[in-house]
Amino acid sequence: MYASDEGEIAGYYTVSALSLELTQLPEELQRGRPRFPVPATLLGRLARDIRYARSGVGPFLLSHAMRNAYESSRNVASAFLVIDSKPDALDWYLRQAEFETLPSNPLRLVLPISVIADLLR
Repeated sequence: MYASDEGEIAGYYTVSALSLELTQLPEELQRGRPRFPVPATLLGRLARDIRYARSGVGPFLLSHAMRNAYESSRNVASAFLVIDSKPDALDWYLRQAEFETLPSNPLRLVLPISVIADLLR
């Protein structure tokens, strides 16, 4: 949750555990992985109050969620951050980081935790 200076909720996100079938991933992300479900972190919802449009709340929350996914992956197995985007938010997510879409579901985005680790360095 992100609160404004006045204490109002400006935005929030949720995360949960998820597993992906290896065959769901783009071919380049399948290489070198075992042939069983791949653990991931699902960013289930990211939302900001309309009053905070263009204030930086959205990018801040996504960055925070990415850091959270990375830090959690060090204790609980997770190879990817996954986002189920709404159609009108897809381009925004793709501009924020190097997400890839799944061939079977172009609204499902994946970002390897290793890429997040590189971004945090």
